[in-house]
Amino acid sequence: MMLFNAYLHYYIREKYWRSAITLCNDELKKGRDPYINFWRGLCYFMEGSTIDAIRDTEPLLNHRDLKFSAVNALIHYHNNYSIADNVKKYFKK
Repeated sequence: MMLFNAYLHYYIREKYWRSAITLCNDELKKGRDPYINFWRGLCYFMEGSTIDAIRDTEPLLNHRDLKFSAVNALIHYHNNYSIADNVKKYFKK
């Protein structure tokens, strides 16, 4: 887990969002850890996939240790998510 944390923090610091998501996905195959889901949600958000970030973060509301962080992250994700923005890209003239 310590090596995972080092790589994850490096990828996030350098803004390698897809590499961080892949790292989290590989780690989640070994076992469920809400900490990993939180960081994967953040990387999805930074990559531009807000709905995936919301889907990853919502289950964390049931975890006592991450509840405060999850609520704040969800508020931020919802404030920056607009369905109208996503619809406009499909109906360009």
